[in-house]
Amino acid sequence: MKKYLSYVLALALLVSCAVIPLDTVSAETGPMKYWLDMGVQQVWSNPDGSWDGQVKQGDSIDVTSTIGFSAPVEIVGYYTVESSNFNFEDKSGTYNYNKSKLIFDEASYQRSYGQYKSTQITPVSATASGNNVTISYKAKLENSGEVFNLAKQLRLPENLTGDKLWTLLGSGGGKDNVKKYSPAIYDKWQKAYDEGLGDTIQAYLYFTPTVIAYREILPDIPEAPQAVPPADTKGSCTDVIKWSETKSHTYTVGSGENKKTRTCNHVYTYQSKLSSSATLTAAKPNGNNTTFKSGYGFSVNVNNSIATSQIGNSGACGKSLSKANNKKPVPPSAAEVRTSGTVKVKGAKATQPKNVALAKGATTGTTSKFITAANPLSQYKKAQIYTDVALKGTKQKPVKHSVTAYTYGGGVNGVQFCKSIPLTFTINGNMYEDDWTVDRVPK
Repeated sequence: MKKYLSYVLALALLVSCAVIPLDTVSAETGPMKYWLDMGVQQVWSNPDGSWDGQVKQGDSIDVTSTIGFSAPVEIVGYYTVESSNFNFEDKSGTYNYNKSKLIFDEASYQRSYGQYKSTQITPVSATASGNNVTISYKAKLENSGEVFNLAKQLRLPENLTGDKLWTLLGSGGGKDNVKKYSPAIYDKWQKAYDEGLGDTIQAYLYFTPTVIAYREILPDIPEAPQAVPPADTKGSCTDVIKWSETKSHTYTVGSGENKKTRTCNHVYTYQSKLSSSATLTAAKPNGNNTTFKSGYGFSVNVNNSIATSQIGNSGACGKSLSKANNKKPVPPSAAEVRTSGTVKVKGAKATQPKNVALAKGATTGTTSKFITAANPLSQYKKAQIYTDVALKGTKQKPVKHSVTAYTYGGGVNGVQFCKSIPLTFTINGNMYEDDWTVDRVPK
């Protein structure tokens, strides 16, 4: 009985190995590997003494079988176990077979299968189609050792009760597994299970192991889609500058011999925004800080600050979604006040230009400040910008006028910052009304 269990469990091993487990790796073509396919053939006699399918002991048969791998493969060779020099002791994963309590090294293979193996196996072809490999070989239904008398074992009463037969035969999946992967065996054994086995019936098993040499072919992981940089800010200047920076990093796919290194170009998008403010203050207020008489001056202060942030990233390689910008924005480096026209003082050699430059004040990496410079038109070099005495506006009918504080320069990625800040003031008279005037007294 102990020997019988060994027989049946050996057959169960065959049934359960129909789907070959392979390591799932990511590579175009893996290293050479070998798979031991443990084929099994059976011959049965009929009650009238004839042989089922006219196949009997000692005959040579043509066998075709399809094996399902867990990944597409390419076939390198197809051999007998002996000619392949199959290494049962291999631990690297190059030589593969379904290990169990019955087969775990060469000695156990010979003990469980070798003596029941066909004496003549001739591999013919092995072809791959996706995950499936179809093998063809010729086998002689005889062996050099003890015959596996299947009929004798099936007549044992304990193997025809309950589910014991199927449990032993299909340890890798039971009755359903046998039915799926070995339908011929299933049909015969089911009939013996249902109807019993007549005394005249003969049945024998022969093992027909062959070895497939193959390489795994797995879909190549494509390069991560390379991100397309968004359009950078164009033109001479603006108060919001956007730009992108491409940064590369490497990543790996697969493992072991199949390990590959890829490069991902990840695009990060940044924005630097200029915030500016300006104040206008009358040198001689006539009511409030922005109300004065024409001919007098005013001062302007401009304050700038820039704020930079990452506003986007793209690239399918999914690493380092946030990175500091390499290009460093610089705040505006200049400012001026744009007026309605030039101003000339009688007797003065200089003329105040239409656009009056401001002097640079305190500056940091993200801020800049500009103040009104000393005016050469002023007898005392006062820091003010003069207005034309002809500007309209009286006490009875004040008139509002405007100038523009304009700041520019600095920037990033070849684009400068710039911003215009409108300023207003009110004229409610003219300086001639003040007989104590020192600056700008008419001659």
